[in-house]
Amino acid sequence: MRGSLRTLRQAHLLSKADGHWQMHDLVRQQLRERALPRPADEPAAALTRLLEYYLQAVSRRDAEWFESERVTLVAAVPVSVATGLDGLAADLAAAVCAFLTEQCDLGVRLVLCRHEAEATARSGDARRRAEALARLGTTLVAAARFSEGLSALDDALETWRAVADAEQVAEALHTRGLCLVQAARHRQAVSALRESAQQFRALELPLREAQVLDDLAEAAGTLHDLEEALLAARRSAALFADTGERQSELHLGVTLAALHARNGRYALAVSGIESTARVAKNEGYPEVEARACAQLALLHAQTGRQRTAAAYRQRAVALLRQTGDTEAENLLTMQLSASMAAMADDVDAASALQQQVEYCRSSGNRNGEGDALHRLGLLLSDRARLTAAYQVHLKAVEVWRDLGNRHREGAELAALAKAFAAVNRLAAARRTADEAVEALTDSGAADEAAALRDWAAQLPPSSEDESEELSYATTVTSEKRSGCAAVVTGIGVVLATLYDAPWWALAGWALLLAAVRTGHAAVSRRSRRGTGAGPEPESIPEPMLEGAYPQVKGCLSVCGAAALVTAFVVGGPWGLLAACTLAAGCWVSGKQGVAVFTVIGVLIVHFTWGTWWMALGLVAPFVGYRNTMGLTFADETKQVEVG
Repeated sequence: MRGSLRTLRQAHLLSKADGHWQMHDLVRQQLRERALPRPADEPAAALTRLLEYYLQAVSRRDAEWFESERVTLVAAVPVSVATGLDGLAADLAAAVCAFLTEQCDLGVRLVLCRHEAEATARSGDARRRAEALARLGTTLVAAARFSEGLSALDDALETWRAVADAEQVAEALHTRGLCLVQAARHRQAVSALRESAQQFRALELPLREAQVLDDLAEAAGTLHDLEEALLAARRSAALFADTGERQSELHLGVTLAALHARNGRYALAVSGIESTARVAKNEGYPEVEARACAQLALLHAQTGRQRTAAAYRQRAVALLRQTGDTEAENLLTMQLSASMAAMADDVDAASALQQQVEYCRSSGNRNGEGDALHRLGLLLSDRARLTAAYQVHLKAVEVWRDLGNRHREGAELAALAKAFAAVNRLAAARRTADEAVEALTDSGAADEAAALRDWAAQLPPSSEDESEELSYATTVTSEKRSGCAAVVTGIGVVLATLYDAPWWALAGWALLLAAVRTGHAAVSRRSRRGTGAGPEPESIPEPMLEGAYPQVKGCLSVCGAAALVTAFVVGGPWGLLAACTLAAGCWVSGKQGVAVFTVIGVLIVHFTWGTWWMALGLVAPFVGYRNTMGLTFADETKQVEVG
């Protein structure tokens, strides 16, 4: 008894006064209530109060609170559906989806949108049913499940027509038109957008009519129906001017100029966009200026002025980063990297994509991160960096799986299968292609799945001794060739000593260049062997960078030392200087390497004019270029691979 009293006192439920134990009135009242029999509906009422609290809290749009309660909020929707609280379930699902839309979490959004659609169907509220179907349709289209998404949008449109709400019918037509553009069904999109604009005109809503006409101009321009596109753009610009929407009016100026460019009037288009960009800059509209710079970049790229296009894209990316428009920024960064690749500037193209990966990752933009990884993997594959491309594609697959985007996951797995096939890992290519076909089929992309299935069927039969385990193997042939080059260089040293002829010094340098080239081959031939999609990216070591790269650097330093000995034995102080600088220059990275080797070559030519040593100066810039384009590119790719 004493122990129990002491425990209650420590819990502040009892207190001792004047030698007696006493209890607070509130504690006594709570005990009386708990002793009474509880109503049968009390748990349901408590759950309803809890869900209503969650709905009110989500409606306050507190991002920090939402992140801390995210898992609970997502789980609360199916709980409310299971307990028959359909109205509350629909409202909660819509509120949570609004947050998840900003985070691009497609998989969870699809589940919640389906719950909302089912709950509104049971509730009998036609308006809420139409809103839920529209939300489900746009989410399915965002996940590239176009057939299902457009079907849901059609159901929403019919529901609004059934309740005779003309404004909502016009809104539904606009939404359907935008989704048809995403599905690349431009002719149907033009028809839907045209009907939507007519509805808004009949309702005397000029601002909404102008916005729809802007989208109609873009869609008609894609179809090369320039007459309708120009008419829609001009009317939209006039409506925006009448309603005082200056920013939208300037946007239409860019659209009109782009339409002139499609009509072959490039000079008029460029002057119009440059004028719009100046006005936007002076009036403080960075979004419009960014779009104008992006359009100028496109026009210059189409006319072959790639460097000017790249400069405009960089300006547009900087402006969009200031405004926080990550989606448009990602698109422009993709175009910037493509422009760099077209100019054969692989290092800058890879660097642009790497910066985009890091920026999207830090800002939580998972869609942008996946797009950048996909483009980087394709760039590495095109440049025969197959091991690095393999690893980058794996990271992209992980991103799309996290987002629940089966279509993009299937496309990434298809790229991964082709990377396997490029290194003759045929069994792994088939297994990965099967996974890609399954993902594409689930997403509704039946044509893409069939094409990939045909590609996999045409692969030659795999060898029986193909490894089933993931491993890293350095090509023995490359190592032997590096060793042979070093041995032959040593022979050149001995012969130069015996015959005392500068010809053998040139032979030694030629062997050095051969050894450098062999070193690059050792990097490019270091292949990754595996099956299926491989393990998770975090468990994969860096095959090219941690193993082969230091090995090749060591090979270069050994060959540089051999060249130094050759020049010393043969004689000639400038040959000795060239050998020393070349041995040190093998460690110079980036474009600075080309500059260093070029300066070395100029000095050697200047001081050795008229002698055989002058040839060393002529060769030096070429060595610097090869060093930069080979080893440095692999080194700079490391930023993404370890991420």
